Amino acid sequence: MKCHALLVGIGFSLLAAVSLSTAACVDADELGNDELDGEGLTAEAVNALTHGCTLGVDCHLDGSGTVTNIVTGTAATYRVKMTGYRRMDVFADVCNPTGWWLHVGDSPTNDGWGGDSAKTDHDAEVHMNGNGLSSYSSYDMVRGEAGAATRAWNVYPGGCKTVKMTVYHASGSTNSMFRFFSDKANTTPSFEIESLHGFKIGYSACSSSTSTSRSIECDWEDKVLADKDYWYVGVNRSIGSASRTGSGVSRACIVLNSDINTNPTSCLPSPPSPPSGYCGDGVCNNGETSASCPGDCPPPTCLPLTGDPKLDSLIENPCLE
Repeated sequence: MKCHALLVGIGFSLLAAVSLSTAACVDADELGNDELDGEGLTAEAVNALTHGCTLGVDCHLDGSGTVTNIVTGTAATYRVKMTGYRRMDVFADVCNPTGWWLHVGDSPTNDGWGGDSAKTDHDAEVHMNGNGLSSYSSYDMVRGEAGAATRAWNVYPGGCKTVKMTVYHASGSTNSMFRFFSDKANTTPSFEIESLHGFKIGYSACSSSTSTSRSIECDWEDKVLADKDYWYVGVNRSIGSASRTGSGVSRACIVLNSDINTNPTSCLPSPPSPPSGYCGDGVCNNGETSASCPGDCPPPTCLPLTGDPKLDSLIENPCLE
């Protein structure tokens, strides 16, 4: 067992929060069909297929329609076409985030706290809200309960970092995996959950509303499977609700892979150099001083002993040589 998340029981529409400390652990057995450990999933033999781009900047330029900007601006949403892919990694530069600042979902109407207004049975989602993370799997229509709902308080430590969210569904597996890294440099996730009712790729249409595979291997609400090949990303807002917004993410990018074992380190380009004439350009100018911009104007290494030239001239003073 790994201590990664807090279990929260949910009903059909209302959240019943369980009061637990951040050190609490959840046994895999408590999650029914879902587990908190990710061992065992392996990728199929595939030809390498990768797609990467910066959200809101160049994702639309290749004309492939792989990543589509649904809502533009600093609070934006994206539709990701997963045809041919099995894994999605989202990287985001974030500083002191507030509210809803990063959200991934399996439905275009995911709006947080589980559910998606009956758009599709497959509506798993994970969202950040402040320093906390909430994960909801698709609702198990046959058992009449949520597959799992978990929360991790203070999973983001604050400050400025590049975070990573990883989602994958191995071919032939009924389970899928989600991982959150509060710093992309970490090899151990801050949170992870393997779920029977998680993000899915390649499901079919259910033959009836009582199918035992509903929300797992088939979908009844989305009868024409219009949404089966898509996952979604919200940046500085939830995917499906414009009223649930946040701040803190300055840049985000996405990498898709056909092999779930591929582990990209990042896709964000290096920050641009500051414009000439500004603090940070490496040149001491435009009135910059060692106090206002020590990076461009380093303090002198030789300072008068007293600051009084008459007194300093009477003392052996290298500043006067």
